[in-house]
Amino acid sequence: MIEPLAFTIINSTLRRASPCSSALNRLMGPPPRKALPNDFFIPCARPWKGKEKEDDASSLDMWPKEGELSGSYPTQHPTWGCRRRMFTMGKPIPQRSRVTRHHSPHRMSRRNMTSYSSSATSSQLASSSSTPELADPYSRFQELIDSPELDFDLEEAWLVYKAAVASNYPSPKELLSFAERYIQAAEAQYPNIPDLDVFRRSGKRMEQLLAGIQSHITQSSSMEHWSCLMAQACALGDKMHDAVSLINDLNQNVKRWDLARIRPIIDAYLSVLLATRRYYGSAEILDVLANGWRFLGYYLVHTRNVRGTRFDFPDFRQRVLSILVDIEDPAAALHSRRNWPKDIQQGLGHVLTLAYCEADLDNDAFATYEALQRQDISLTLEAQLDLVRVFVRSDSFVRANALYDSIDIPPTDFWYDFYLSTGLYLYAHQGNVEQAEKAFAERQRPSSSDKAMLMQSYAVQGQAEKVVELFHRLFPEGTPAHDGPTAIHYTILMYAHVQARDHEGFNYWLKAMTRAGIPTDDYVYSVVIKSFALRGEVDSVATVLDQMRTSNVPPNPMHYSVAIAMLARRRDAVSAEALFKRALREGVVPDRVMVGALMNAHVEAGSWLGVIRAFDYLKSSSGPQLRLSTDIYNTLMKAYVMIGAPFKIVSELFRKLELMGVSLDGYSYTLLIVSACDSGKMDIALGILQEMDELKGRWRHNRYLDVLVLSIIMAAYLRVKDRTSAKSVFDLMQQRGIKPRSQTFSHIIRAYAEENTEEGMKLAEEFIGDILSDDPANSTWIRPGSHTAALEPIFRPLMTVYAKERRPEEVERLFQEMLNQGGEPSLATLTILMDAYRLVDDIDSVIAIWPQIWQLALRYSNVESLFRGDATNPSDPVKRHADILCIPLTIYMDALSKAGQHAIAAEAWHKARVHGFALDSHNWNHLVVVLIRAGEVERAFEVIERVVIPYQRKTREAPDDRETEPETPLIFDVNPVTVDSPAFDNKMRSTKRRAHRGGLHSRKLARHAIEFEKSNDFAHPLHILQHISPGWHTWRPHNAILQLLSAVIKHLESGYTVQAVEPFNEPSTATKDATKDDPSVQGLAAQAMLKRIHEQFPDTVRAILDFERRIYYKEASSRRSSSWI
Repeated sequence: MIEPLAFTIINSTLRRASPCSSALNRLMGPPPRKALPNDFFIPCARPWKGKEKEDDASSLDMWPKEGELSGSYPTQHPTWGCRRRMFTMGKPIPQRSRVTRHHSPHRMSRRNMTSYSSSATSSQLASSSSTPELADPYSRFQELIDSPELDFDLEEAWLVYKAAVASNYPSPKELLSFAERYIQAAEAQYPNIPDLDVFRRSGKRMEQLLAGIQSHITQSSSMEHWSCLMAQACALGDKMHDAVSLINDLNQNVKRWDLARIRPIIDAYLSVLLATRRYYGSAEILDVLANGWRFLGYYLVHTRNVRGTRFDFPDFRQRVLSILVDIEDPAAALHSRRNWPKDIQQGLGHVLTLAYCEADLDNDAFATYEALQRQDISLTLEAQLDLVRVFVRSDSFVRANALYDSIDIPPTDFWYDFYLSTGLYLYAHQGNVEQAEKAFAERQRPSSSDKAMLMQSYAVQGQAEKVVELFHRLFPEGTPAHDGPTAIHYTILMYAHVQARDHEGFNYWLKAMTRAGIPTDDYVYSVVIKSFALRGEVDSVATVLDQMRTSNVPPNPMHYSVAIAMLARRRDAVSAEALFKRALREGVVPDRVMVGALMNAHVEAGSWLGVIRAFDYLKSSSGPQLRLSTDIYNTLMKAYVMIGAPFKIVSELFRKLELMGVSLDGYSYTLLIVSACDSGKMDIALGILQEMDELKGRWRHNRYLDVLVLSIIMAAYLRVKDRTSAKSVFDLMQQRGIKPRSQTFSHIIRAYAEENTEEGMKLAEEFIGDILSDDPANSTWIRPGSHTAALEPIFRPLMTVYAKERRPEEVERLFQEMLNQGGEPSLATLTILMDAYRLVDDIDSVIAIWPQIWQLALRYSNVESLFRGDATNPSDPVKRHADILCIPLTIYMDALSKAGQHAIAAEAWHKARVHGFALDSHNWNHLVVVLIRAGEVERAFEVIERVVIPYQRKTREAPDDRETEPETPLIFDVNPVTVDSPAFDNKMRSTKRRAHRGGLHSRKLARHAIEFEKSNDFAHPLHILQHISPGWHTWRPHNAILQLLSAVIKHLESGYTVQAVEPFNEPSTATKDATKDDPSVQGLAAQAMLKRIHEQFPDTVRAILDFERRIYYKEASSRRSSSWI
């Protein structure tokens, strides 16, 4: 194993090794790993130039001609794998390239920078044989130097340079400027050109150019500039040893406050860092930093000099930090360099941690912290406190609390105030009011930020009234403007009301902020969008996004993530992906949260292929902002739960993540409890709850999660009719001071109502009455601003049972009572009411209620406003690919066809298709019934032949090898969705369905021998499950339909045609077609139809015969069993 050069470099540097020293013989490491996305690190041309020679050289006659440039560098480094030529300062012997070149005509733009096709470049370089004639080469040469805003094409610039030199025009000063410009342009191409030889040739060109003018440079400042440029040229040409040697010689005598001399040295170091990353990978830049730490460390750790003034090049520090975050495994990188001096290890650990903290990469920052701890190296207090804050920002409260509790700092320490402020920051974001108040009280002179954090602690808990009270106490009337509230204080006020679902209060403080003259920034816009998104107000969200675009505050990933999350709650994955694509077209670079929101939209919709693709995209992405996190793993675990995976699979995933060191949170444990309850493993669920209780103090306080977990367990007990245990869980809620939500009460009401007894119905009614008669001040189950949403779960279970019992008058009564209590009609409650009318054949009431359902469906599914002004994405009905109309449409068409209203039924089906509503297998199967009732026999067979069976075949296909490293997370670019595409399989949102299918999945998964222990492919079991999920059973001709079609065939074989159902309460037509009663005519028509069915729909006929055969054998087996009794 080749040990990194770090230790040798450091010792060499401390001894001030000469350029020829062999102590640098291990600077470079292994070949580079897979690069980041091309546009992640794009170097920018630095805005300054180093000092140049003030006097132009009088002549270029003394320069060697191209044919005279020859020589060699005998020293070769054994590790670098290519020729390494030592540069001798006094006697440069540069060598011209023997291959002349011409300009490549193929160019493309990427983020306003020229990029090359490596293959095209190579072929053009090889084929170039001469320098073309230029009308005025010197003017073009000067233009390249003096116009940094112009695109700098490397090949064209080199041709211009050669033509200008041939005309004996440029001075050494101009050539220094040209070399600097050329090197900057070449470095800018690092992300875009895969062929490293392009850069090696470019570096060699600049070495030759600079070597040719060395003897003409007399001023020491210009000589230093020349040396820095030569170091940059060596780095560009993959000769890091030479570059580092040159820089080390330069930085020995420079003073820290001599910024004019430091600038080009810093610039040269940055070039070496960029080149090292491009040639050898990001981890190797630690060696370069270690080599120059005595010089560079001062500028990386500090942001101000000894005089207290800010450095003139803070961008260098930011550029270095942006390069460091590309190191994917900091623990391994630090471990392999464990023999470095401790002070350098601590310094680099500090900078590496800071880099990850500024990029909000909590997992990498934590890995760095742990790696240093294992080497008995402690981070500085500043770095530790920064680390606590990044853990807070990423909701990693387990780590944040543990690290903060481990810090022991006396009150006299310089960092004590920052320590207290960090504690307040930690407690505030957890909603730990008690500790936040205590930390605030310790602050002798609380800052504006401290006041904001105290308000935040109550805002997290949704205590909006307390936040308002604090605001008035902290900022009383007459507070001077410089001590007054800022945008962050108003934003916290709005956030508190969003948490409390108090949208009126939110609007009030939004207007108050506007009256105070405080402009709206990115974060304020995100809170505004979140407020509208929680209410499902698509048009309002779209309006805010449009306003941002016109106000020169373009939406960023945070805003799009909120909008995509809103579409996820609608289970509309198609629109979510379309909005994601719009963000890409607007130049938004998605981060982990945005891709995670899209992944969750697929989970909610039951689009399992979309879930897998989004996860695979994140897992295979090398960008630091796309690395996997706890939230992403939770979303994947949620997909397993929603698809009905056996508990064994979910628990193995959970355990594997724990072993990997993933910081699992309360939501992770909640998903594990859901899976245990679905599998009927109540003892295990209670054990997980106990473990969760023990760890709860280390997470963000979440009252909703407390209610959710206990409600899930209580509902599981009620599902198996264990009321005693369910009552114990409910009592536990009350003992803990947890206020039940409407969903909690809904589980209890459903348990009573589904007993199907008068006593049960009576208890359910009484329970509803008790809830509604409670003092509104104590009605904690109703959140502010969510009264309407809270009422529906209370009334819906009982309405459903009354509808099944064919008691529409009771359904109407409950529906009206809900409206009287302040509720509003919803698709769910209106559908229940329509179903009650259908079951008693009240066709007039069914037809009367349908327009309300239709309008609500249009309103809920309309997302066109989100794509307003997007010329490249015209109106598309596929964006309404939501399944919200599947059940209502089936009920409506069934009622119409039974009543003989075939024309109205056909019109309803046509409108649903035209408007782009997705339809599921039940819709298509029931369409067969509707067509048979309408006398459209052949069309009924065609539905099975052309729609149901093809989709059945598609879903029954064996699992295919998936693309584990997709270039994008967009699944519908690979599998396009059309108006004819079926609705996604989200039937497993039902707890009962998941519990029923768990055993089936266990048996089928056993055949695939899936084990997480042998693989880190966490999505593979999901890939298998999506092929054996209930979707396989859904997309098939239902047994009832096959039985109906079998009866139709027998009817036709007996010589009779199928007649349409006549409308209710309509007199028979006086005149009938006499041929209909003629047996011979009917027989011929029936035989002809039967023949067409066999010829045109063979797969459907085969399915019917298979069904009849199964029924026959089943009945025969039953008869044989009976004969033995």
